[in-house]
Amino acid sequence: MPFSQQSIDFLIENKIHDSRAWYQEHKGLYAEFVLEPFAELVARLSPAMLKIDTLLMDKIRKRPIIRFAISGRASCANFDDNALF
Repeated sequence: MPFSQQSIDFLIENKIHDSRAWYQEHKGLYAEFVLEPFAELVARLSPAMLKIDTLLMDKIRKRPIIRFAISGRASCANFDDNALF
């Protein structure tokens, strides 16, 4: 599912309400209109991004780090900060 006007509307409403309670009540909409489009975007961009920057690859799991960042499951322990410098 691509980003849509509903994606933008959700993000605007989330900013307006700025409330954990509101977010919890609308978490399903977040998954549908924000998380799924981002996951699709990342899946489509990952092959090209990995060709440009191999540091995006999680050497332990042999998968792109970005794939985990979207879901919030990424672990800093798996990322070598020294590899950036």
